[in-house]
Amino acid sequence: MTAIKSSSHQVPSKVLKNRFKAYWPEITLVLVTMMWGGTYSIIQAGLDGLRGTIGGPLFFVGARFILAALLTLALFWNRLRRPNRLELLGGVLAGLAGSLGQDFQTVGLETITASQSAFLTALYVPLVPVVEWLLMRKTPRPAVWVGLGLAFAGLVVLTGQGAALVGGGAVHLSTGDVLTLLSAVAVAFEIVIIGMVAGGGVNTFNVTVVQLFTCGVAALCAMPLNHEHWPGLSYEWLAPAMGLAIASTAIQFAMNWAQKYVTPSRAAVIYAGEPVWGGVFGRVSGDHTGWRAVWGALLIVAGVMASEWNFSRTLEKSLNLKNKLVQRKNPTANNMADGEKSVSDQAPSIAPHRDGAGSGP
Repeated sequence: MTAIKSSSHQVPSKVLKNRFKAYWPEITLVLVTMMWGGTYSIIQAGLDGLRGTIGGPLFFVGARFILAALLTLALFWNRLRRPNRLELLGGVLAGLAGSLGQDFQTVGLETITASQSAFLTALYVPLVPVVEWLLMRKTPRPAVWVGLGLAFAGLVVLTGQGAALVGGGAVHLSTGDVLTLLSAVAVAFEIVIIGMVAGGGVNTFNVTVVQLFTCGVAALCAMPLNHEHWPGLSYEWLAPAMGLAIASTAIQFAMNWAQKYVTPSRAAVIYAGEPVWGGVFGRVSGDHTGWRAVWGALLIVAGVMASEWNFSRTLEKSLNLKNKLVQRKNPTANNMADGEKSVSDQAPSIAPHRDGAGSGP
């Protein structure tokens, strides 16, 4: 009796431990999303450190990604192999798209707040299916167009152009807003390119290192276009750049592990919280967000969530849940159905039965 009683006390704790382990991948992705949200404020801190110097946003992008590439190379050198043509091509194309996205976003952050940048950048989520349609002829689901509509409405409200649109006037976006929107488009292309390359059985670490180096070198090569030069070594910009390099490496490692256990649709819903965390960290760092911006941000998040919503799958799950609830409320009918099923299995000549789910013989 004593042994049985002690084991019964151990079962709940074991179950809780197993459940906690089962949710670890999702918890990891939530932490990744929080880190993403915090990068906007760190980027602004780096740009503040470069103010008054001959450097600028493109130099900062180049520095952070070169540092991230070197850190990734140092940590995962034993998993790297000689890259093949697909890995080189995919890494270079993804790096160029990523460099454009980071360049536009970082230059835009010079004139808009971290919170606004976070919510505008989140538009890449509903844009990904559109890019897939352009490059791969993959028809978007209807939910994608609903998400884009909500996201556009949020963009108009967030940027303060709602009155102009309702009144039939032209929508005027600031330079920072336009650059951040272009950043979202570039990031959408980057994601699709990575998805196309990943299907070819490539070495993920090879592609990541090539992508990071390409992103950094491309940004440094573009510095003359923005009239930038190499600044002197300074803690004000080096510390944020190093922090972002460490964050980028940690995020990449965590995503590679967690998404082995989390479905893409589930991961996309978690990633939709990125702009929310960006707004939270922006608020903490001193952004003053009015109610207009809050409503616009909520519409953008709703658009991001709607674009990833699978209506048919949700309907199927709700029907399955309804059937389970009906079965729990009528255990006697279930037992009778199970009894009839066992009789039918033993005597095949008896007329076919029908259980609660309406199945055939």
